Amino acid sequence: MPDFLLRKNAVVPGYPDTFLVIQPMDDGYELEVGQIAQQTGRSMVTFWGWSCPGTDGRSDSRESAMAALKKAWQATDKELAELRHQQEWTANKYALFDGGYRDQIKRGAVQCPCGATFNPRMQEETMAHISHITGRAPGT
Repeated sequence: MPDFLLRKNAVVPGYPDTFLVIQPMDDGYELEVGQIAQQTGRSMVTFWGWSCPGTDGRSDSRESAMAALKKAWQATDKELAELRHQQEWTANKYALFDGGYRDQIKRGAVQCPCGATFNPRMQEETMAHISHITGRAPGT
């Protein structure tokens, strides 16, 4: 069973009891594998909801939610690679948007500041140029 980290979800500051569940990878990459959040149900009962790819549930405490998520977490190396690929792809897409390339992406090929043209729909091509466009390392 992998060791997970809990990190407050900074994207949702209005919900202070929302945590990302992170699985550290051997190469230092932090793979987001789920969420744990305090929620209120229909009858105003407070509980901790958890989710990971393929399943979710409820628990009485954050600790029991983490234990349930760990028990439910089943991922092959292939599934981990696919999840990482999707997360890197999404991060790079938004990095291109932030770099002012949103309209160019819709039209197809993108002209990189290095002078090369690449297809932003191809992860490998995008990864080769993302640091030129954003000034950050690929996958971060």
